[in-house]
Amino acid sequence: CLCNHCVAMPTILESRCCQVIGKVKEKADAANCKCITEHEGFSVNCTNIHVLETSYYEYHRINGPLEENQEIHE
Repeated sequence: CLCNHCVAMPTILESRCCQVIGKVKEKADAANCKCITEHEGFSVNCTNIHVLETSYYEYHRINGPLEENQEIHE
């Protein structure tokens, strides 16, 4: 972890620091944040249940439902 805010996750695939994802790092850097969770837009967009639900429905509309036993993190 480069931002010092990450929590250990069960798998390597899930364990990704915001500082190693180019577009996310750019967004954090532009706002002078060490971690994307400190960005003013993070809590209103990424932890708001209504935003998440709307995003899920839009994803579902565009990509269709996941197949039974399909991994979410591919």
